[in-house]
Amino acid sequence: EAQAPPAEVPEAVDESLPEPGHEPAGEPLRDEWTARTRTFDTESAGLRLTQVYPGRVNFLDDGVWTEIDTNLVEGGDLGLETAANSLGVTVAEDSSEGTLAAVELPGGAGVSFGLEDSETSPVEVDGAIASFDDVQPGVDLELEATPAGLKETIILDSPSAPRSYS
Repeated sequence: EAQAPPAEVPEAVDESLPEPGHEPAGEPLRDEWTARTRTFDTESAGLRLTQVYPGRVNFLDDGVWTEIDTNLVEGGDLGLETAANSLGVTVAEDSSEGTLAAVELPGGAGVSFGLEDSETSPVEVDGAIASFDDVQPGVDLELEATPAGLKETIILDSPSAPRSYS
């Protein structure tokens, strides 16, 4: 017996949509965004794409959802600040400052910290990471701006590096 060829099933999703983790080609629908989601119109009639993230990727800026950008740029009280975030993350331009970094919350509360007896080391910036070499003998410091604040990493060059810091 002869069989009829299978019927073609139309694609439900436009093939031009990007893989997860990439921004869609469609228009962002910012009034539908949340702190952890982004929704985009697509080229397929009536089809929208919502990306869901495990953490904050957006913040409200004057009532408009805006993408968080943790890259460090010139500005802020200490010389460097994150490009776009509701948290006020600032980092010093060199380690001789009394305060190396500060995070201010939207309500005005915050925290700042420094390193006692630090050597003078100019900051090297790579995107969201500020690096200070030799802040103490055998010790480097990295500060990474994140959507939720700041991550500190102390890098010891050898086992003889200091074991406690204040």
